[in-house]
Order: sequence, then C-alpha cells, then structure tokens
Amino acid sequence: TGKRIEVAGTKDMNPSAFIFLYENHLFLTFRERQVEVWNFKGELVVSFEDHLLWRADGCNTNNIYITTDQKLLVSYCKQEGSEQASINISSILSGKCHAKLVESERGGSAMLEAAAQGARGARQLPVG
Repeated sequence: TGKRIEVAGTKDMNPSAFIFLYENHLFLTFRERQVEVWNFKGELVVSFEDHLLWRADGCNTNNIYITTDQKLLVSYCKQEGSEQASINISSILSGKCHAKLVESERGGSAMLEAAAQGARGARQLPVG
C-alpha cells in the first residue's frame, strides 16, 4: 500500500538479520542471540522460549533451518548458564520448544529431549 509504519520504542532495536515468512506474513528477526516474530504492524507476535542462539552476533542465519510450511524453526543454540550446545526445534507461531538435541552428560551419544503433549511432562529418547 506504500504506507510507512513507525513503531514507537524500537529505535535501538534493529535486528542483525531477518527472514520474511511469506506463508505467515510475518518477520523472523535475529538480534543478540534472540529470535522473535513480528507482524506488519510492527507488533511483537512471538518470543521463543529456551532458545538462545549460539552465535552472539545473531546474524549468522546459516545455523538455522525453517521448514517448508514455515511452522518450525530448527536452530543451533546455547544452553543458558552453560557452554553446552543444543539443536532446538521450536514452533514459529507459538515460540514453544518441541524438541532439543543435546549431548549426553555421560559424554556418549546425543539425547533427544522432546516435550510430550499434555501432562506427561518431558521425555528423552536416545539418538545414534
């Protein structure tokens, strides 16, 4: 439409990188290890839980993958309070972490930590 929308209070919040999600008409933004989803009105739609990107500059989009249907984000992340890395699989529309691939504390194979539906809590499945 050619209209310019200025969002108050976001002057110093420029992302390092962004990806336009054409299927959802949303923007996925990356800034200081954080991932967020914004709409065309400049409103924050989703902040991701338990999703701290590994790289501090936040602009290396080579470490993320978005599914073809644009429903899931797969990212190389850093565990909060730890130097341990993980591969997180999160919903783009809700920000919820559905699964996480982490190194076993025993130093062996990786473990897939998947959030179970409902009241079943979390479960871990060995991988590899």
